[in-house]
Amino acid sequence: MHYKKLLELYIPLVDFIADIIGSHCEVLLHDIVDVENSVIAIRNGYISGRYVGCPLTDLGFKVLENRNHLNNNALVNYRSRTDSGEKLISSTYYIKDASGNLIGMICVN
Repeated sequence: MHYKKLLELYIPLVDFIADIIGSHCEVLLHDIVDVENSVIAIRNGYISGRYVGCPLTDLGFKVLENRNHLNNNALVNYRSRTDSGEKLISSTYYIKDASGNLIGMICVN
């Protein structure tokens, strides 16, 4: 399965998580192969100001660089901030293809 088709399967999960937690929670689906247009689905983007088509943030690159995804399925309850300085508690779920390569992330802020 092409990686984009695999990522599209997660779009309903973005809505599901946002509906459960509520409007105070931002949920994003990232394509980490296309970092210039990384955000492919988002709910409650008013929290960070991001929208579909936004690039991967510096924090997203740090998550990739720490290589936590090699031995874990997720990174949970870490501290982050919006560009305006608002403090967040964030969690990231790593989406991998059949070979175990990281292709996307679901981020909950």
